[in-house]
Amino acid sequence: MNLKSKLLLSFSLVLITIFSVVEFFGYHQTRSQMLAELRLDALKIRDVLVAVREVYQYQFLDSGLPLTKKTVGFLPAHSMNRISKKFQDINKSGLVFNNVSDRPRNPENQADEVELQAMAYFRGNPKEKERMVVFTNDQGLAHYHFSAPLWIEERCLKCHGDSDDAPETIRNTYNTAFNYKLGELRGLLSIKLPTYYIEEKVLSQRLNEIWGRLAAFAITFFFGAWLLHRLIIRRLALLHSAAGEIAKGDYTERLPVQGGDELCNLAEAFNNMSDQRYRAELLQMESEKQVLDLLNSTAEAIYGLDLNGNCTFANPACVRMLGYQSSEELVGLNMHELTHHTRPDGSPYSEKDCPIQNAFVSGTGSHADHEVLWRADGECFPVEYWSYPIRRDNRIMGAVVTFLDITERKQQEEQILRQAHFDALTNLPNRFLTIDRLSQLLLEAKRDHEHVAVLFLDLDDFKKVNDTLGHNIGDKLLVEAALRLRNLVRSGDTVGRLGGDEFIVLLGALQCITDIRPVVENLLKGFRDAFIIDGRELVLTMSAGIAVYPDDGEGPSELLRKADSAMYHSKDQGRNTYSFFTDAMNQEVSRRVALEEQMLGALDRGEFRLCYQPIVAVESRMIVGFEALLRWYNPSLGEVSPEEFIIIAEQNGLILPIGDYVLTEALQMLAKWQHYMDETFSMAINLSPRQFRDPNLVTFIKDAICESGVSYESLRLEITEGVLMSGQAYINDALNELDNLGIGMAMDDFGTGYSSLSYLRRFPFNTLKVDRSFINDLTVDTADRELVSATIAMAHSLGLMVIAEGVETEEQLALLGIDECDYAQGYLFSKPVTPDKMLEILETQKSL
Repeated sequence: MNLKSKLLLSFSLVLITIFSVVEFFGYHQTRSQMLAELRLDALKIRDVLVAVREVYQYQFLDSGLPLTKKTVGFLPAHSMNRISKKFQDINKSGLVFNNVSDRPRNPENQADEVELQAMAYFRGNPKEKERMVVFTNDQGLAHYHFSAPLWIEERCLKCHGDSDDAPETIRNTYNTAFNYKLGELRGLLSIKLPTYYIEEKVLSQRLNEIWGRLAAFAITFFFGAWLLHRLIIRRLALLHSAAGEIAKGDYTERLPVQGGDELCNLAEAFNNMSDQRYRAELLQMESEKQVLDLLNSTAEAIYGLDLNGNCTFANPACVRMLGYQSSEELVGLNMHELTHHTRPDGSPYSEKDCPIQNAFVSGTGSHADHEVLWRADGECFPVEYWSYPIRRDNRIMGAVVTFLDITERKQQEEQILRQAHFDALTNLPNRFLTIDRLSQLLLEAKRDHEHVAVLFLDLDDFKKVNDTLGHNIGDKLLVEAALRLRNLVRSGDTVGRLGGDEFIVLLGALQCITDIRPVVENLLKGFRDAFIIDGRELVLTMSAGIAVYPDDGEGPSELLRKADSAMYHSKDQGRNTYSFFTDAMNQEVSRRVALEEQMLGALDRGEFRLCYQPIVAVESRMIVGFEALLRWYNPSLGEVSPEEFIIIAEQNGLILPIGDYVLTEALQMLAKWQHYMDETFSMAINLSPRQFRDPNLVTFIKDAICESGVSYESLRLEITEGVLMSGQAYINDALNELDNLGIGMAMDDFGTGYSSLSYLRRFPFNTLKVDRSFINDLTVDTADRELVSATIAMAHSLGLMVIAEGVETEEQLALLGIDECDYAQGYLFSKPVTPDKMLEILETQKSL
């Protein structure tokens, strides 16, 4: 498109834009005026309808006219809808009006969705007198909706107050819309008008005015076009022609300089520019020749980029390193897509993240020595590169990139690094790298509250192999032993060689020290198979010593030393075995193994039983509920503490059937005690985090409650902070579902963990249990006294009931009573007892 066409087109677009803006605002101004008139008309219609409505009320109610089944049809609630329909037949505008209510006596006065929204609006804004909105009806037709509230006044109560006060005909005819209070919203006066009625009037008025404006704009266009051609277009055409000649290299072209306006000044400047351009081009040709000689002589690879990332030049070193024949193969191509499209790890390298490309975007240089470039044959090679923006007249014109092939340097660095960190014979991490990895494991374990095990391994009688078969066979045996160790440990564990026949294995992320046993036993078992070395079968055992963080030490050197000591203990025990650093740890592992073995089948053998501890109201000292507590007696192990077996049950999954047993048994017992005492006792049952991962938990609880016959409100589930700290969505869903059933929720052991108040706000707790550790020193420790008082006050402010655990003295109970604690449990009232003993306690309370 030539300049003349562009100017005329631009002038046309300006006129069209002005015309469109004028018409746009004119249309909306007309529409606003008509909407204002519509609102005034609606107010008038409202006033007329209210007047009609009040006349009806006076006529039928205040004037004493009898209300019968026939005359009641003249009331506004019956007649208004028919008047509206008749009005539509006469007016033809689509306007409808009616008295509506959310509790109508006449079905024709039932408020629809938009009218219900208006009623909600007036209830929230009782001072508002009117409301107008736009809505779309079920047929997809847009309407204006004007509404005004109808409030209950004194005279309205005659028919809408107490039904016994209403006229007989009203009372006998209707059973709805009674019991309103003075000032309540009875309903709306609703007026609806299709929007097309207004839009057609607006469009009609605008069409009557548009033709005169179109004529004025047409005259303006033709006169303006003539002026543009005369004063600008014709003279710019001459400038365009002269510029074309300069582009061809003809610097002799000159423009006529006539007149004194800006275009004349432009013509004169153009002539001067032509002269200067000719002289500059002669100088530039010489300079470019010198620069090109310099670029072609350097050994470093150099290429240039324009603002689109395309190559503008490439020196011979760049062409050679990238595997091309000449620079013509690179110039004009996008260098990122050609040579820098993929990272060293094989992942895509987006152009927007590329430092080379961003040099002319950010205006700063960049340097990298850990990336790769890709050759023409598809192979990559490591490079060190520098990228800097090219500036001209304070403007960034592109970028220049210099790079070196550092393949040989990288190979040397990797070789040096490997020699410094890996054993030359077995290719395992050496002492230096192993201790470094151990340090990292200890930092992670400290952060995550986990265990780390150091296994010090020594091959038994390895010296005999060297002495009898030679060091060559011994070295091969060490290589095979290293390979076997790597294959026997877990994928994330570290196997290292400390020197000679000493190896080390690092086990990280251990939740429990018993997780060590299967790993070390697997190592010992794996060495029972013979090694085949040069056709000989060699049987080689090993001894292992184990030190565990943080039980045996917190530093790498200390743990390594203690694992070494434990290894020598294994040697003393006859070799081909393992030992923990301490006897206590060995005993703990043995105890854990015994507990795991005996727990299997304990539920079927009837070894688990429930005891119950009463929960007492502090003020009345009467039993209001119980906490179910699990006990385990095993013939071999004796009485096992819950602190021991609950953790094991959670880890091996047996907590699920055990938890089901506790829930079922406790609810059945609660049903018996409620029936016996004829009271609404509650039962508190603890839930573990592992139970919350069971998708059938809520269903089982509901079934157990239904089977026992107790109410949902009789059950209270006690949950520790550990359940909530995972933040899993299924825990929140389960708690909300249990809360919706009416089951109580108690936060157990409050004060011993983080005691986050956010948990009390986010989750549906209604009870808080203060841990016994704070109650123990309640009468002697001022800090505990103040903390318990503050906890009770805080819980009450959140609407929570408070249970104090571990109450053992009257003094403690008295202080809790002063603080208005709700409930207490502890040895002051009763230890956890069998169901028979609890029944005796209940009988004593019943006789009081």
